[in-house]
Amino acid sequence: MNPTLFIDNFTVLVEKAVRERLVSWGVEEYGLVTLERPATRSHGDLSTNIAMISAGTVRRPPREAAQSLIDDLENDSDIMGLCESIEVAGPGFINFSLTSKTLINAAGEALKAGLAFGGNVVAKSESILLEFVSANPTGPLHVGHARYAAYGDYLRRLLAFAGPGVT
Repeated sequence: MNPTLFIDNFTVLVEKAVRERLVSWGVEEYGLVTLERPATRSHGDLSTNIAMISAGTVRRPPREAAQSLIDDLENDSDIMGLCESIEVAGPGFINFSLTSKTLINAAGEALKAGLAFGGNVVAKSESILLEFVSANPTGPLHVGHARYAAYGDYLRRLLAFAGPGVT
């Protein structure tokens, strides 16, 4: 499983675990849960700010809202099977520390994928038209044109590796 798919699946699990509480608080906008890597490694493997986003609607301090959501998350066996711990940090972030087994499985998937690891994370149906350097420059050529062309080619290759068709 590629990292993007893992995070997408984990996000769905988190949304499912906290949905009932969010609805009882009057927070009915789904898709609010986003996971990202914390700035500091000591804060865990993944983090969400859902408690801070919903705290205004609930009229509760974000850290208190975060602890209520953590209680729901800790009662979900699917999430706890992937997490070593879930903690409140800073002004109300919810930080997830994944288990060693989860991280080892992810590393095994990366090794199994080899050079293809990280590719094809975007739906093939998407396509991108990339014009980075004009084929018909309007002014005198300079060294920047060559540098920009090389950068544009690298960008094209990177986007093509991610999955979408690039023209």
